[in-house]
Amino acid sequence: MKDIQLVSLEILNVIDEFCRNHDINYSLGYGSLIGAVRHNGCIPWDDDIDIMMLRDDYNRFVNLFRCEGYKLYAPELHNCYHAIARICDMNKTRVFKYYKWNDEKNGVWIDLFPYDRVPSDGGNLIRSKADYCYAICKGHAGVSFRFGIEQNIENIKNFILHGWQDRKCAIQKYMDALSKDRNDSIDVLRNYASPYNKKDIHKYEVFERYIRVPFEKQEAQIIYRYDDYLTSLYGDYMQLPPIEKQIRGHNKNKFYWV
Repeated sequence: MKDIQLVSLEILNVIDEFCRNHDINYSLGYGSLIGAVRHNGCIPWDDDIDIMMLRDDYNRFVNLFRCEGYKLYAPELHNCYHAIARICDMNKTRVFKYYKWNDEKNGVWIDLFPYDRVPSDGGNLIRSKADYCYAICKGHAGVSFRFGIEQNIENIKNFILHGWQDRKCAIQKYMDALSKDRNDSIDVLRNYASPYNKKDIHKYEVFERYIRVPFEKQEAQIIYRYDDYLTSLYGDYMQLPPIEKQIRGHNKNKFYWV
């Protein structure tokens, strides 16, 4: 796991430098933000890094980001099939994916979550389309000895339910709904691809200021009001979980070196 963290930190350093050079704001998010505040780096048992941006910063990043040895996948670039962006290592590692979110070989990645202003319906329609994209991607995963019996059974079920559906059509419907329902006059933000669904809704002011903090042997950027954000998602986020829960999280992908 430490090797994965080191590659992720290299990607984060590239993103951080790019954003500073182009006046783009970002923040560490979710477990990575807890790690920054509680551990001054990665949570020791965590296996990935998440960042987040407001939609305008996200759009600028997607339009501008280019870096040798790394590749950006985003629905706006028509090179992936789910509702977030990913910045991938393309030289050192490869990933055997447990759900097929793109059609190319790539390495370790950092997830980039955009936050949007919530439309009048609370964004539930857009969220349903984001969930739909994810379900279809899982339906295209296939089976492999690399996954193990339990994951292969889940993949077969997902294939029966969703494997016959078109990923390109699903992601386009998500993008159309997102564009149609944008409302810049509302001061409430939501990440439509969030694992926390409706808990992950915040006032716009939570994302208005940013600060730099130590993160492992480098620095990273976080929102100034990180306490509001983390408390709303996790409650007492400074409390360590029990030892038996200090395990690798949701990442079921298989990583290897090239």
